[in-house]
Amino acid sequence: MSTSLVIGTNVDITFDGVEFRDHFFVAPTGTTFGGAVYVVSTETADIPISLTFNDCLFDGNNADIGAGIGAQATRTAGEGNFAIIEVDNSTFTNNVGLAGAGMRLFGSTGATVTDSLFEDNEVSSVGAGLQIFSNQGNGEFNFSGNTWRNNVSQSQGGAVSASGDEAGSHTLTFSGDLFEGNDALGVNTAGQGAGGAILHGGAGELNINNCTFDSNTALASLPDSLSFGSAISVINGDNEQTALNIVGSTFINNEADLGTAINIQGSAVNGAVTVISANNTYEGNSGLSAALRAATNTTLVSTSDMFIGNSSLGSGSAFAILNAQGEVTAGGFFDNAAGDFGAVLSGADGQVLLVNSVLADNTSENAAAAVASVFGEMTVLNSTLANNGAFDELGNRLGAPQAAIFMDPDEIGGQDNRIINSIVWNDAADVSTLPDIQAQQGSNVSIEFSLIR
Repeated sequence: MSTSLVIGTNVDITFDGVEFRDHFFVAPTGTTFGGAVYVVSTETADIPISLTFNDCLFDGNNADIGAGIGAQATRTAGEGNFAIIEVDNSTFTNNVGLAGAGMRLFGSTGATVTDSLFEDNEVSSVGAGLQIFSNQGNGEFNFSGNTWRNNVSQSQGGAVSASGDEAGSHTLTFSGDLFEGNDALGVNTAGQGAGGAILHGGAGELNINNCTFDSNTALASLPDSLSFGSAISVINGDNEQTALNIVGSTFINNEADLGTAINIQGSAVNGAVTVISANNTYEGNSGLSAALRAATNTTLVSTSDMFIGNSSLGSGSAFAILNAQGEVTAGGFFDNAAGDFGAVLSGADGQVLLVNSVLADNTSENAAAAVASVFGEMTVLNSTLANNGAFDELGNRLGAPQAAIFMDPDEIGGQDNRIINSIVWNDAADVSTLPDIQAQQGSNVSIEFSLIR
């Protein structure tokens, strides 16, 4: 069966209450686009295509690309979005394909989607609910009040995949959306699942405002593989600029190996990622390392974020910076549990500044319960570290001894670590075995105007 509806150049159409069900678009060879609706145009004039879907249903459709809605608009002149898609109070369920089973937006296409449901869609590649590839102009994509639930990618980007290149940077904004139970299984990507809810690659800006990410997973499907970013995975390409802004959002009970909630991976070749995380809660996320993790040519600024009850089998349960720069202001780190190297980790030439923050009741099975600098640099300023370690209900220390702060340089006279105007209180596991602060041979450590007890 062919596509239900093919739409070309210079149209303005509104669909109210239309149901698009069980459209199955197959071809003997090549790739099929748009199982239910296919928008395609190449135009030299500055005349946009405008499509509006109100109270519509897209269910059980099948095509390689964009089983529900596939939009492919290419400009040869002018600027801005050439195809504009607006969706309100609509449902995308049980759509199947290679990529973008709910919606696929390509080229100079922009979209606004509100109060809609993307549920139980599945792809073998990326973006079960939505795939965006912006390679022309500066695409604007705005999503608000939507629910993304139980979407599955056999590769990466369980609910959403978005990418752009130098020629097509885009702005993608989610406001008040719920991402729940989405999975990136990593089967078709060398076992590496990434972005259980959202995968963002290449140039562009991703904004997350007042959203909730609950119980999303990124899985490693092979024994020696790793998964990245259960809620959000950002991968920056060579010579590309990427921005991630997260405000007022909640990340709870998500699971991945690296970046148990969010993983940011910059490029070593002229790439750069800037991250702002403000007034967010990271709680109960689990995996190998860090609820919020950034690596390689990334600058991450965290302000008034709360990290509660996150756990990792490896290094850094809450916040980790590797070969990147991180700054935490007014952060709260409580009841996080690491297999190694504490709640906050600076590693592999990373640089971390921890300011006006509180770290309490964090634990580690080895090394540091609260803060660790391992081949990195760490400055703790105007902060309080208290009761980090394992205690029973009577306040007795449990488990193996560990210091609150652990510092290990990669060479003699290596990176600088400073503790300034801070309090380290009741953290020593066993003063006869380890002190509150443990510095390995060759460490440069400065402690100024601080109380250590």
